[in-house]
Amino acid sequence: SCSHATSTHIYTSISDSTPAATITDMLCTGLTNISSACPVHLRPCFAAEDVEEIRLQHIREMRKFFNRLMKDRIPSHALDKCGEKKYVVPTTTTTTTSTTTTTTTTTTSNLDDMEMFKNVHE
Repeated sequence: SCSHATSTHIYTSISDSTPAATITDMLCTGLTNISSACPVHLRPCFAAEDVEEIRLQHIREMRKFFNRLMKDRIPSHALDKCGEKKYVVPTTTTTTTSTTTTTTTTTTSNLDDMEMFKNVHE
């Protein structure tokens, strides 16, 4: 999954000597990447509002996971604001164009027919 690949990459990039500030930066970057890249996979299935709610819930859970994973390496509050930037779900716009066709029919009369009609009524 999208978030699994990101978290695995982060986890394998952190060594025993990585400073806490660097770990926090890496985890925040990971949360931001998850927050922006992963919702794209949800767009075909959910309304924009639902994608945003799922994204926020997922980021909160990933933050908890990262905190548990690094509980001995970073302060518990270090990731509090990471990844919560609002993600705007791109929408497709459908434009409908309608065309109205007007047909005008012109009837012409043959003068001989008019004269014949006139002669009949005289």
